[in-house]
Amino acid sequence: TFTGTGANQLYYISTCNSNTGFDTEISVYSGSCGSLVCLGGDDDDDFCNNNGSGTAGGNKSTVKLVTEAAQPYYIYINGDSGASGAYGLVVANWTHLLPANDRCVDAQELVFGAGQSSVGATGSLEYASFVDAPEDCGEDVMNGDSEGIWYTFTGTGANIVYNINTCAGSTNFDTEISVFRGSCGSLECIDGNDFGGVGACGGKANVNIVTETVG
Repeated sequence: TFTGTGANQLYYISTCNSNTGFDTEISVYSGSCGSLVCLGGDDDDDFCNNNGSGTAGGNKSTVKLVTEAAQPYYIYINGDSGASGAYGLVVANWTHLLPANDRCVDAQELVFGAGQSSVGATGSLEYASFVDAPEDCGEDVMNGDSEGIWYTFTGTGANIVYNINTCAGSTNFDTEISVFRGSCGSLECIDGNDFGGVGACGGKANVNIVTETVG
């Protein structure tokens, strides 16, 4: 067990280190013994087992937890399919590593310069949280409690087609994109994509939207 230091703190709870020698699973709970509430769990953390390659495999576990208050949290470690052995457990407060655009209200603005027909951005979900994960939006998109980051752009007029994609070669995992209009707290889904849809690009997310007005 450990006690969080306050609300909206990001903790990494992990067996991703050289002291762990078997296939671990981690579950994290709040509440008290006898009335625990599950907050999340993990079996195989692909990122820590494959040095960020995004490929399947590995047998160590990491749970990202965003605390709600300065209260106790309980950690349960077990072995997948009865596996057992020695492990190393690390609980670290990584709030300072949250991406600047982790929350909807902090969405990174993508600005089209004079004469520009496209604009891009790079980033990583390694330290992103799921606190502002929106409702599912788009074909095969399951936002749920998935970690994600936010961007915003302003359309230049009505009936303009914008293509939004993660097709770049630097994208090394199965992405999902959801596009909304409105304001944080009252977002309206326009469309989204998981598997590449429009002009599929190797399973990376790719979606077209048509603007209705400036904004």
